[in-house]
Amino acid sequence: MREIQFLVSIGDDGLNRVRTSIMTERGQLINGVRQYESMIGGNWVSIVRYDCAHGKFHKDVLWPNGDKEKRFFEFDTLKAAFDYADNDLKERWKWYREMYISNMRGKK
Repeated sequence: MREIQFLVSIGDDGLNRVRTSIMTERGQLINGVRQYESMIGGNWVSIVRYDCAHGKFHKDVLWPNGDKEKRFFEFDTLKAAFDYADNDLKERWKWYREMYISNMRGKK
């Protein structure tokens, strides 16, 4: 088994990134996490996480008060699931960040 971890900066200000940790076996993706994080108030904050915990691929939207919204997905392969997560985070990171900050101000 092989574990690969990396960070990819998104946006132009260096304050947003996607953290990825995947496990492969014989070249096949068998497990992993893909998470959007943003620098808010001087700290890196996890806002959206895709992973395979609980035995099924899902997304957790994390809120400042500690709540999280969980949504499960069905994909033919784990690679397809992680490609979906990658596209979602790259396309919607600004919206996720705005919703998180809005929730910090009590506007959810």
